[in-house]
Amino acid sequence: MLWLKKNWLWLAVNIIAIVLLVSMLNNFSFDFSDGIVPTVTIEQSSFDGPDRLPDDTVQASSAVDTVDSGVQDASAETTFAREPRSALSGLIHVSGEWAIRWLVLSLSCTPLYILFNWRQMLSVKKVTGLYAFTFAILHFLFFAADRGWNLLATFDEFNFVMGLISVLIMVPLALTSTEWSMKQMGRGWKLLHRAAYAAGIFAVLHLAFLGEGSAVLYAVLLAAGFALRIPKVRKSIRRVAK
Repeated sequence: MLWLKKNWLWLAVNIIAIVLLVSMLNNFSFDFSDGIVPTVTIEQSSFDGPDRLPDDTVQASSAVDTVDSGVQDASAETTFAREPRSALSGLIHVSGEWAIRWLVLSLSCTPLYILFNWRQMLSVKKVTGLYAFTFAILHFLFFAADRGWNLLATFDEFNFVMGLISVLIMVPLALTSTEWSMKQMGRGWKLLHRAAYAAGIFAVLHLAFLGEGSAVLYAVLLAAGFALRIPKVRKSIRRVAK
Protein backbone atom coordinates (compact mmCIF):
# COMPACT_ATOMS: atom_id res chain seq x y z
CA MET A 1 0.00 0.00 0.00
CA LEU A 2 2.90 2.34 0.71
CA TRP A 3 4.25 1.81 -2.82
CA LEU A 4 0.81 2.49 -4.30
CA LYS A 5 0.46 5.67 -2.26
CA LYS A 6 3.80 6.97 -3.52
CA ASN A 7 3.45 5.83 -7.12
CA TRP A 8 -0.27 6.05 -7.92
CA LEU A 9 0.24 8.85 -10.45
CA TRP A 10 2.98 6.94 -12.27
CA LEU A 11 0.73 3.88 -12.32
CA ALA A 12 -2.25 5.88 -13.64
CA VAL A 13 -0.15 7.35 -16.45
CA ASN A 14 1.03 3.90 -17.53
CA ILE A 15 -2.46 2.41 -17.41
CA ILE A 16 -3.89 5.20 -19.58
CA ALA A 17 -1.08 4.90 -22.13
CA ILE A 18 -1.22 1.10 -22.31
CA VAL A 19 -5.01 1.11 -22.75
CA LEU A 20 -4.65 3.59 -25.62
CA LEU A 21 -1.89 1.54 -27.27
CA VAL A 22 -3.88 -1.68 -26.99
CA SER A 23 -6.95 0.06 -28.43
CA MET A 24 -4.93 1.15 -31.45
CA LEU A 25 -3.35 -2.28 -31.96
CA ASN A 26 -6.80 -3.84 -31.95
CA ASN A 27 -7.32 -2.27 -35.37
CA PHE A 28 -4.70 -4.59 -36.86
CA SER A 29 -5.09 -8.29 -37.61
CA PHE A 30 -2.15 -10.57 -38.39
CA ASP A 31 -2.40 -13.69 -40.57
CA PHE A 32 0.53 -16.14 -40.29
CA SER A 33 -1.03 -18.75 -42.60
CA ASP A 34 1.38 -17.92 -45.46
CA GLY A 35 4.55 -18.34 -43.41
CA ILE A 36 6.67 -16.59 -40.81
CA VAL A 37 6.05 -13.13 -42.25
CA PRO A 38 2.44 -12.22 -41.41
CA THR A 39 -0.10 -10.55 -43.63
CA VAL A 40 -1.25 -7.40 -41.87
CA THR A 41 -4.83 -6.21 -42.32
CA ILE A 42 -5.99 -2.82 -41.06
CA GLU A 43 -9.62 -2.69 -40.06
CA GLN A 44 -11.70 0.48 -40.01
CA SER A 45 -10.47 2.37 -36.97
CA SER A 46 -12.73 2.48 -33.93
CA PHE A 47 -11.57 6.08 -33.48
CA ASP A 48 -13.20 7.10 -36.77
CA GLY A 49 -16.59 8.70 -37.06
CA PRO A 50 -19.19 7.40 -39.52
CA ASP A 51 -18.32 7.54 -43.21
CA ARG A 52 -21.88 8.53 -44.12
CA LEU A 53 -24.35 11.04 -42.89
CA PRO A 54 -27.52 9.39 -41.52
CA ASP A 55 -29.99 8.95 -44.36
CA ASP A 56 -32.90 10.57 -42.55
CA THR A 57 -30.78 13.62 -41.65
CA VAL A 58 -29.70 14.20 -45.23
CA GLN A 59 -33.21 13.62 -46.58
CA ALA A 60 -34.74 16.03 -44.09
CA SER A 61 -32.19 18.71 -44.89
CA SER A 62 -32.73 18.25 -48.62
CA ALA A 63 -36.52 18.38 -48.20
CA VAL A 64 -36.37 21.68 -46.29
CA ASP A 65 -34.21 23.23 -48.99
CA THR A 66 -36.73 22.14 -51.63
CA VAL A 67 -39.72 23.62 -49.77
CA ASP A 68 -37.91 26.90 -49.19
CA SER A 69 -37.12 27.27 -52.86
CA GLY A 70 -40.64 26.30 -53.89
CA VAL A 71 -39.31 23.67 -56.25
CA GLN A 72 -40.25 20.00 -56.02
CA ASP A 73 -37.21 18.01 -57.02
CA ALA A 74 -36.71 14.28 -56.99
CA SER A 75 -33.25 14.83 -55.57
CA ALA A 76 -34.88 15.70 -52.24
CA GLU A 77 -34.80 12.01 -51.38
CA THR A 78 -31.18 11.57 -52.46
CA THR A 79 -28.61 10.75 -49.83
CA PHE A 80 -25.05 11.95 -50.17
CA ALA A 81 -22.10 10.03 -48.76
CA ARG A 82 -19.10 11.76 -47.29
CA GLU A 83 -15.76 11.19 -48.87
CA PRO A 84 -14.64 7.81 -47.47
CA ARG A 85 -11.88 7.89 -44.91
CA SER A 86 -8.88 5.60 -45.03
CA ALA A 87 -8.60 2.84 -42.46
CA LEU A 88 -5.70 4.72 -40.84
CA SER A 89 -7.31 8.15 -40.53
CA GLY A 90 -8.62 7.59 -37.01
CA LEU A 91 -5.30 6.17 -35.85
CA ILE A 92 -3.44 9.14 -37.32
CA HIS A 93 -5.66 11.55 -35.44
CA VAL A 94 -5.66 9.87 -32.04
CA SER A 95 -1.92 9.09 -32.05
CA GLY A 96 -1.11 12.70 -32.94
CA GLU A 97 -3.44 14.14 -30.32
CA TRP A 98 -2.01 11.95 -27.57
CA ALA A 99 1.56 12.59 -28.68
CA ILE A 100 1.23 16.31 -28.03
CA ARG A 101 -0.79 15.72 -24.85
CA TRP A 102 1.96 13.56 -23.38
CA LEU A 103 4.61 16.03 -24.53
CA VAL A 104 2.88 19.04 -22.97
CA LEU A 105 2.26 17.07 -19.78
CA SER A 106 5.91 16.09 -19.59
CA LEU A 107 7.00 19.71 -20.06
CA SER A 108 4.46 20.80 -17.42
CA CYS A 109 5.79 18.50 -14.68
CA THR A 110 8.50 20.85 -13.43
CA PRO A 111 6.29 23.98 -13.62
CA LEU A 112 3.58 22.19 -11.62
CA TYR A 113 6.17 21.23 -9.03
CA ILE A 114 7.35 24.86 -8.86
CA LEU A 115 3.80 26.17 -8.47
CA PHE A 116 2.32 23.65 -6.07
CA ASN A 117 5.34 21.78 -4.71
CA TRP A 118 3.73 18.64 -6.18
CA ARG A 119 6.74 16.33 -6.05
CA GLN A 120 4.89 13.39 -7.62
CA MET A 121 4.81 15.25 -10.94
CA LEU A 122 8.58 14.86 -11.18
CA SER A 123 8.17 11.06 -10.99
CA VAL A 124 6.12 11.00 -14.23
CA LYS A 125 8.23 13.48 -16.19
CA LYS A 126 10.35 10.80 -17.85
CA VAL A 127 7.56 8.31 -18.56
CA THR A 128 5.26 10.94 -20.09
CA GLY A 129 8.12 12.10 -22.31
CA LEU A 130 8.72 8.54 -23.50
CA TYR A 131 5.03 8.08 -24.22
CA ALA A 132 5.06 11.35 -26.16
CA PHE A 133 7.83 9.91 -28.31
CA THR A 134 6.05 6.56 -28.69
CA PHE A 135 2.80 8.12 -29.85
CA ALA A 136 4.67 10.58 -32.09
CA ILE A 137 6.48 7.71 -33.82
CA LEU A 138 3.19 5.85 -34.27
CA HIS A 139 1.63 9.03 -35.65
CA PHE A 140 4.48 9.34 -38.15
CA LEU A 141 4.27 5.68 -39.20
CA PHE A 142 0.48 5.73 -39.59
CA PHE A 143 0.67 8.94 -41.61
CA ALA A 144 3.51 7.71 -43.84
CA ALA A 145 1.74 4.39 -44.44
CA ASP A 146 -1.47 6.21 -45.33
CA ARG A 147 0.47 8.22 -47.92
CA GLY A 148 2.11 5.13 -49.43
CA TRP A 149 5.53 5.65 -47.77
CA ASN A 150 6.40 8.31 -50.32
CA LEU A 151 8.14 10.57 -47.80
CA LEU A 152 9.29 13.24 -50.27
CA ALA A 153 5.77 13.73 -51.53
CA THR A 154 4.26 13.34 -48.05
CA PHE A 155 6.27 16.06 -46.36
CA ASP A 156 5.97 18.69 -49.06
CA GLU A 157 3.64 20.89 -46.99
CA PHE A 158 4.80 23.28 -44.28
CA ASN A 159 2.52 21.91 -41.55
CA PHE A 160 3.70 18.34 -42.12
CA VAL A 161 7.34 19.46 -42.03
CA MET A 162 6.71 21.08 -38.62
CA GLY A 163 5.41 17.80 -37.29
CA LEU A 164 8.36 15.87 -38.73
CA ILE A 165 10.87 18.23 -37.12
CA SER A 166 9.16 17.74 -33.75
CA VAL A 167 9.47 13.96 -34.07
CA LEU A 168 13.13 14.16 -35.15
CA ILE A 169 13.97 16.34 -32.12
CA MET A 170 12.42 13.76 -29.81
CA VAL A 171 14.54 10.89 -31.18
CA PRO A 172 17.83 11.80 -29.40
CA LEU A 173 15.88 12.78 -26.28
CA ALA A 174 14.30 9.32 -26.07
CA LEU A 175 17.59 7.55 -26.82
CA THR A 176 19.39 9.45 -24.04
CA SER A 177 16.64 9.13 -21.43
CA THR A 178 18.52 6.49 -19.43
CA GLU A 179 20.49 7.00 -16.23
CA TRP A 180 23.62 5.79 -18.04
CA SER A 181 23.28 8.51 -20.69
CA MET A 182 22.76 11.14 -18.00
CA LYS A 183 26.00 10.15 -16.26
CA GLN A 184 28.01 9.89 -19.47
CA MET A 185 26.88 13.21 -20.91
CA GLY A 186 27.13 15.25 -17.72
CA ARG A 187 26.08 18.87 -18.23
CA GLY A 188 25.47 18.22 -21.89
CA TRP A 189 22.52 16.02 -21.00
CA LYS A 190 20.52 18.90 -19.55
CA LEU A 191 21.42 21.10 -22.48
CA LEU A 192 20.24 18.46 -24.95
CA HIS A 193 16.98 17.81 -23.13
CA ARG A 194 16.06 21.47 -23.16
CA ALA A 195 15.30 20.81 -26.81
CA ALA A 196 12.07 19.21 -25.61
CA TYR A 197 10.58 22.70 -25.62
CA ALA A 198 11.57 23.07 -29.27
CA ALA A 199 9.78 19.79 -29.99
CA GLY A 200 6.71 21.18 -28.24
CA ILE A 201 6.83 24.43 -30.21
CA PHE A 202 7.07 22.61 -33.56
CA ALA A 203 4.24 20.28 -32.52
CA VAL A 204 2.03 23.27 -31.70
CA LEU A 205 2.91 24.89 -35.04
CA HIS A 206 2.00 21.62 -36.75
CA LEU A 207 -1.44 21.73 -35.11
CA ALA A 208 -1.88 25.45 -35.76
CA PHE A 209 -1.22 25.15 -39.49
CA LEU A 210 -3.63 22.21 -39.62
CA GLY A 211 -6.28 24.58 -38.25
CA GLU A 212 -6.71 22.76 -34.93
CA GLY A 213 -8.17 25.00 -32.22
CA SER A 214 -6.41 23.01 -29.48
CA ALA A 215 -3.11 24.53 -30.65
CA VAL A 216 -3.94 27.71 -28.72
CA LEU A 217 -4.39 25.82 -25.43
CA TYR A 218 -1.15 23.90 -25.87
CA ALA A 219 0.71 27.10 -26.79
CA VAL A 220 -0.53 28.82 -23.61
CA LEU A 221 0.49 25.85 -21.46
CA LEU A 222 3.95 25.72 -23.02
CA ALA A 223 4.45 29.47 -22.65
CA ALA A 224 3.38 29.38 -18.99
CA GLY A 225 5.67 26.44 -18.29
CA PHE A 226 8.60 28.14 -19.98
CA ALA A 227 8.00 31.35 -18.00
CA LEU A 228 7.98 29.42 -14.71
CA ARG A 229 11.42 28.02 -15.52
CA ILE A 230 12.94 31.50 -15.67
CA PRO A 231 15.04 31.88 -12.48
CA LYS A 232 13.61 35.30 -11.52
CA VAL A 233 10.03 34.08 -11.92
CA ARG A 234 10.79 30.91 -9.95
CA LYS A 235 12.37 32.88 -7.10
CA SER A 236 9.40 35.27 -6.98
CA ILE A 237 6.96 32.36 -6.71
CA ARG A 238 8.96 30.72 -3.95
CA ARG A 239 9.17 34.02 -2.09
CA VAL A 240 5.40 34.44 -2.25
CA ALA A 241 4.85 30.83 -1.16
CA LYS A 242 6.93 31.39 1.95
